[in-house]
Amino acid sequence: MKSDADIIVVGGGPAGSAAAIHARQSGLTVIVIEADGQPRRRPGETLHSGAASILEQLGVREAFEHAIGGRYGSIQVEWSTARSSDRGSIPLAAASGFHIFRDKLDAVLIERAETLSADVRRPCRALRPIVRDQEVVGVETDSGPLEAPFVIDASGNGNWFRKSYPSRVDVLSPRLLARYGYCRVDDLRDFGSPSIKGDQSGWQWIARVSDDTLAWVSLALPGASARPVKPTALAALADVSPTRGADVTWKRADAYSGPGFFLVGDAAFQLDPAAGHGILRAMMSGIMATYQAAAAIKGRVGPDEAAQLYRGWMAEWWRRDTSALTEMYLRLDATWDRSSSTREHHQSEEGA
Repeated sequence: MKSDADIIVVGGGPAGSAAAIHARQSGLTVIVIEADGQPRRRPGETLHSGAASILEQLGVREAFEHAIGGRYGSIQVEWSTARSSDRGSIPLAAASGFHIFRDKLDAVLIERAETLSADVRRPCRALRPIVRDQEVVGVETDSGPLEAPFVIDASGNGNWFRKSYPSRVDVLSPRLLARYGYCRVDDLRDFGSPSIKGDQSGWQWIARVSDDTLAWVSLALPGASARPVKPTALAALADVSPTRGADVTWKRADAYSGPGFFLVGDAAFQLDPAAGHGILRAMMSGIMATYQAAAAIKGRVGPDEAAQLYRGWMAEWWRRDTSALTEMYLRLDATWDRSSSTREHHQSEEGA
């Protein structure tokens, strides 16, 4: 049957936009389905310097440089336990990292996809995958059906794909809730570098995202006593927007890819922000999924092999990140349940 495009991407965030850009750079046609008419503000505005090469590869480095709110060359860390306190500064091995509002980053990436003639449809809602003979062949949208050899789910923790396709989600941590917000500040001298402070109750992150705005994220560990949601160091500063919350429990799909589909970014797996490179992982997974889809479309590998290679790549990333996070939290609180962060809990999507 005639396809509407080589690839359909659901979601226009960093993962979806990176997938669309790489698809066009590979000579493939792509449709991006994005439910929101404009980029939304989300937590996660500090990018490690390692993102620079990915931004260069996607052709957005110059536009990104105009959108950033600042640079940083180190991260201030205070990681305290009942017995000791580790204080110090982590210098970056390469050029400095970046501060940027998330909605500006999203805008830079989706505009690049449009410049490369990706067919971006927004606002447009993906309703359900179209499945034929156990293979995903397209997407049913609120504007009608679309078909393609591959569908990439970049819908984030909305879990668009798993809600309709037979699958499960593995929950591998206690329930974790992050709070985040923004403050106005006149004197940035005390906030030149991003900082993270952790203790037995959890951790708090502060970073500058523009000349007069700070972003903060706070996470309380399970069973911790009550603590201020907003960092104490920012208590006297005026809020720019209401405090918001996000469920950042560690979750992963039971299959990152399969017949006709790939899951990228948080749609594949979600970790809490202490992992430190969620946006970088989102962009890289979008690129990798499109690379494997292109290899299958052009006959370099079979579709099953393409899906298997992607699954292995994502599984290794998950293993490294969860191991590092577990060790971080054990340093804060020896009662952190190691089994809860390594044992798979198989649940239906409705029960997750």
